[in-house]
Amino acid sequence: MTAVDRPETLRKEPVSKGKRRLVIFLVVSVIGILLLIETARRFLMPGYIRAQAVARLAESYGANVEISRVGLGWRLSGLRGVRLFEPDSSLAETPWATAEAVDADISLFDLVRGTVHATHVDVTKPFLTLRFDTQGRLLTRIPKREGQAGPLPEIHLRGGRLTLQQEGREDEMVISGVEADLRAEGRRLLVAGTVADPEWSGWSVEGGIDRQTGAMNLLLRTDQVHVTPKLLSHLLFVPREIWQQVVLEGDTPVEVVLDIDPATESVRYKVTLNPPSAVVDVRAIGLRAEQAHGRVVVQDGLLRLEDVKGQAAGGEISARGHIDFRSTPTRLDLAVDARNLDVKALPRSWSLPPGASGKISTQLTFRMPLEGEQAKPTDGSSPR
Repeated sequence: MTAVDRPETLRKEPVSKGKRRLVIFLVVSVIGILLLIETARRFLMPGYIRAQAVARLAESYGANVEISRVGLGWRLSGLRGVRLFEPDSSLAETPWATAEAVDADISLFDLVRGTVHATHVDVTKPFLTLRFDTQGRLLTRIPKREGQAGPLPEIHLRGGRLTLQQEGREDEMVISGVEADLRAEGRRLLVAGTVADPEWSGWSVEGGIDRQTGAMNLLLRTDQVHVTPKLLSHLLFVPREIWQQVVLEGDTPVEVVLDIDPATESVRYKVTLNPPSAVVDVRAIGLRAEQAHGRVVVQDGLLRLEDVKGQAAGGEISARGHIDFRSTPTRLDLAVDARNLDVKALPRSWSLPPGASGKISTQLTFRMPLEGEQAKPTDGSSPR
């Protein structure tokens, strides 16, 4: 083989000891820096960041705040064991709002640079407790925000629970399984989500909170829930005697509107039931309707029957009117259209003509105060 045919031998330049040492030094330095940062992240910075977080939250919130610990991550950071207290309350008292975890898209480097501007926040198991007096006035003191409300990130609530307590009532209304998204729109914080409560079934929730005054309005809807007298009696703010005078049981869509205003310490409510087929028993007049349909509305102590129709006493009835629980004594004003009712199945308090028998079709008006006795019709027609 000639010299031309022989391939040339490729030679590699040997790496000098100096370059090798430099590379090793750089690698070790980077690892050391990372270890130092990780050590600081785990052991040194959380205490400092926790103190800063408590101070900033308390200043922004307007009352005492407590945080159990802070978790710092390379991409996300979070707070654990968050507790919010009422104004002028000490940390030894019971907080009105707690959260198991609050996680935000704030990295460790954001904290180091001081650019703490989250765009998304996840809140796990936020639990809120609101207390009211016997008249439905809000007792829980929520701090009022002074000045212009600043920007807020998008907030997602998961596993939330709202507890409503009222003086004079041993039971409390608990709404659990809350999943909701909150976003700022001007000075309002808009709320949209769902409720998966084992007692109240599935609901949708929408509404808003005024970020400066704390005023809250909520609309809760469900397409179907099986209501019973016991379940309805758990509705706070609605006087229990309402569901003692008008007993309703069956499957029905329900809509609940709540308006809570801390400035006036007031709560306004409206509960609308629209059953396609239920039992409606107006005990004050001894009228029990089966397969009843129509609207039953309770708003701030006033119960309205809106064209409620059903089967009663072997015939058909239609009832409309109201019972006013705001007055003392309670006042009833109902109009009842009856068709083909069995006279023997009607209450004696209806004061039918002596000796009446067979079927009766009539129009009756019940207008009187309720003072423990069954109401009697003020006018009506004779059987025919």
